[in-house]
Amino acid sequence: MSFHSVIVAFSLLFLSTGSIAGDLFDILQRMSDADQKQNYQGTFILRKSDELSTLRVSHGRDDKGEWESLEALDGEYRKVIRQNGQVISIFPGRQLLTIRHTEDKYALHPQLPENIGQLERFYSIHRLDDGRIASHRALVLDLIPKDKLRYGYRYWIDKETGMLLRCDLVDEDKTVVEQMMFTSLDYLDKAPERLIEFSEYTDFDRQV
Repeated sequence: MSFHSVIVAFSLLFLSTGSIAGDLFDILQRMSDADQKQNYQGTFILRKSDELSTLRVSHGRDDKGEWESLEALDGEYRKVIRQNGQVISIFPGRQLLTIRHTEDKYALHPQLPENIGQLERFYSIHRLDDGRIASHRALVLDLIPKDKLRYGYRYWIDKETGMLLRCDLVDEDKTVVEQMMFTSLDYLDKAPERLIEFSEYTDFDRQV
C-alpha cells in the first residue's frame, strides 16, 4: 500500500444515512489490502481467552518483494519471517528452525478478512464514534452478525492509511473473546532494514 493516497476514508464524514451501510462495506473492501502496501514498524498485543502476547512487527516492500517479521516480546522467544510465500520460524531456545511454503501472502498478524464482499450476507455494519489507537485517528466499525451462529467484530481502522489498528472478536453478550491492538505504530518512507542473519542459525535443527 502506498495507501496514503486513499484519502477516501475521509469521505465517510459526508455519507448520507440512507447509503451508509453499503458505502462502509465498500470502503472496508478497499482498505482490506492496506497492510500489504505499507512500510511500518510497531508493537501490538494479541489476546486469546486468558492468554496475552506482545509482539513486535516490521513490514516492508522492496525490490525482492514483500516481507515481514514478528518477534515475541514475552513468553518463549521466537521470531517468524515471511518473504513472499516462504515463512520461517526460529525458536532459539529449542535450537529449531522451521520453513514452510505457502501461496498465502497475507500478513502474519490479524488483519481485515479477505472475503469482505461476502460479509454483507451475514453481517450488518454500523459506524461508531471515531477513536484513537496508538496515536492514530481511527474509524470504528461494528460488524453485527445476522444470526447466532457467528461472532461479531469491532474494527478500528486508521483513517489515513486503512491499516487495521485494533480488532475485537465479540460474542452475543458483547464480551471480547479475542483482541488484537497496536500499542505503537510508525509508518516509514522506505522498507525497514532486514536485521535477520540466517548464518546465525546454521547449527539449528531444520524442519521443512
